[in-house]
Amino acid sequence: MRNKIYILPVLVMMTFFLFSNHIYGEEGNLSDAEKSRLKIQELMKQIKEKSARARELFQEAQIEADNLQNQAEEKLEYLDNAIKKAETLDYIERSGLLKAIELQEKAKGLFKEYEYIKVMQVVKEALGHISKVPIASITVTPQIFSPDGDGKNDVLKIVPDVFSVTKVKRWVGSLQKWEEGDKKGIEIKTWRGDGLPPEVIEWDGKVGDKIAVDSASGYIVEIIVVDENNAVVSSGKIRFKTDIFVDETDRGLLINVSSIRFDYNSAVIEYQYKKIIKMVYEFLLRYPEYSVAVEGHTDASGPAPRNKVLSERRAQAVADYLIELGMNKKNLQVYGLGEVLPKTLDPAKMGLNRRVTFILLKSKEDILKYKYFIKKLRFNKEIQMNK
Repeated sequence: MRNKIYILPVLVMMTFFLFSNHIYGEEGNLSDAEKSRLKIQELMKQIKEKSARARELFQEAQIEADNLQNQAEEKLEYLDNAIKKAETLDYIERSGLLKAIELQEKAKGLFKEYEYIKVMQVVKEALGHISKVPIASITVTPQIFSPDGDGKNDVLKIVPDVFSVTKVKRWVGSLQKWEEGDKKGIEIKTWRGDGLPPEVIEWDGKVGDKIAVDSASGYIVEIIVVDENNAVVSSGKIRFKTDIFVDETDRGLLINVSSIRFDYNSAVIEYQYKKIIKMVYEFLLRYPEYSVAVEGHTDASGPAPRNKVLSERRAQAVADYLIELGMNKKNLQVYGLGEVLPKTLDPAKMGLNRRVTFILLKSKEDILKYKYFIKKLRFNKEIQMNK
């Protein structure tokens, strides 16, 4: 019996020794097979990391190429308008006009060959043959401005391009909020100076310490120059948009967009608000792992049970349109909040409360917190109404 007891630990030690020799060498080092396996794992990890970086660089290059194409198109359009105007002016020399038309054709050919930078150079040369007053244009990047501090598209760059055979005395740049249908923009920011404008004007989106632009909105930029003969020339108004911003709230991340509003006692989405929903859909494509709470709201003009049902119909109408655009139904949750979360208490502005809002929910925990918040909100509202 004693011999058996001694033999057992010896067998265990021999088994460990044989096993360790398979994975490790005789000197305690990893075996060749294990080394190879670990090396392959490390190489696969590096390949995945480099592939992800390559995809990111490709996307950035694609965006840059699209921006250059847009700028070249704007320059060609500007040249076309300048030539048409020059043809109506008596003081423009015929030889200069013909040369500009020749260069215009050259620029169009370069555009077809994707030589966008050369297009802009040739356009500038062509403009020099037809103008005896300053010619000004600008390019604006990025086309979708997002001053949210994440390091991407945080800085707006305005690049003036002024050609003048006369001396430029001063310049003024302006940035205005502009939406389709507006007769006049709302001025947000101005720049000014003597002589020619700087090569680049950079702006972080702030006036003072506050962000001065709204989420998902349209803006225009314009540069005006004045020469020594007091000729006033505009660069034309170049448009850009701001990205959708997200605000932290007690119930989750609120997607900050213009409210999707409804007529009284209606759950029908009006045409102008479908553009906003489409912007939200494109924004949500960046966050496929998130759930979205689609919240319907009403004003307080009616019984609470009816308002809750109406708010659910509004939220469902918007969710259905998101699904129609391509949104995954599983990522959407519809909530009818009725009148419990008003945007305003001003009796003259009750229409602002008839709306739909969106909350981003990343995890199951976020969803549970959101549901608890809504439940508590409704409970407090019921207590308030029963007082």
